[in-house]
Amino acid sequence: MERYFEYPVKALGWSDDESSVSLADGAAQLPGRILMGGISERQVDPVGPAERVRLLELHRSLPGRLLVAPGCSLPDDVSSETLLTLRQLVRSERAR
Repeated sequence: MERYFEYPVKALGWSDDESSVSLADGAAQLPGRILMGGISERQVDPVGPAERVRLLELHRSLPGRLLVAPGCSLPDDVSSETLLTLRQLVRSERAR
């Protein structure tokens, strides 16, 4: 994580599926930075119950510091409905 301390950017993202550093742990090491991630790039349909709980917990633990995005990229066959569901999930959480 030390290599990111001096990057002249406000937001950083990485795959917490592939890294030993979770987004929550990264947030503690990168105060003041916005983090991008939370959606597993390993799932073709990342809106199952376990994934929703994980995403909402991450969103709640990093208020104002999380841009919900895939860790690296989503598979090409992710449906538009899945992307819409993810968007609605975060928006409904923000409205609380």
